[in-house]
Amino acid sequence: MEEILIYTQHYANSITEVYLTEDNKTVIQKKCLYSSCGEYRYDIEEYLEKKMVGYRQIRKQVNKTNYVLDIDGTLCENIPNEQFDRMCEAKPHHNAIETINKWYEEGNIITFFTSRKEEHREITEQWLRDNEVRWHHIIFGKPRIHEDVTAYHYIDNHKVRATRYKEDSVWGELVSATKEIKVFPK
Repeated sequence: MEEILIYTQHYANSITEVYLTEDNKTVIQKKCLYSSCGEYRYDIEEYLEKKMVGYRQIRKQVNKTNYVLDIDGTLCENIPNEQFDRMCEAKPHHNAIETINKWYEEGNIITFFTSRKEEHREITEQWLRDNEVRWHHIIFGKPRIHEDVTAYHYIDNHKVRATRYKEDSVWGELVSATKEIKVFPK
C-alpha cells in the first residue's frame, strides 16, 4: 500500500517524517537520529487523539468531503431550463459563494450536479467565473423534480450526508441535527 508523505520536522540532529497510508487508516512516523532510524505505526484515530507530531496536517488530509451541490435554487435563485437567457444574470444566495469557496480552500472537492442541460455549460461556467465561485467539476443533466416526482433518494456504498437547502436557509457553517433516515435492513 502506498504511503503519502504528509509532514516533515527537522531538528538539530534528527528528522521526523510523517506518512499516511492511502486508505487513511495508518500513520507511519519515520524518525532518524544521526545514522539510526526507526519506523513506528499508529492507528489514525490514536494518532489524532494523542495530537502527535503533524496531526493537524493528517487531519486536513483525511477530513476531505466531496460537496455535491445543486445550482438553481441552491447556489443562486431558481431559474428553469426553459428560461436559459436569465442564467447569466442569476443572483447568488447570500453567503453561498463565500461558504463554497471556504470549503474549496480547506481542500474539499466542489462538484455541481445540476438539472441544467449540457448545452448550458458555457453560460453556467461563465456565471461561476464571473461570480468567482471555486469548483472542480460540473455534472449536467440531473433528473428534474416536477409533477409526480417530488424527491431525490440517493443510494451509495459510501458514507453519504445530505442537507436540504430551503429558501429560508442561511449559508454558512453546517450544524448537526438528528433526522430520521431510511436504511436497508441487515
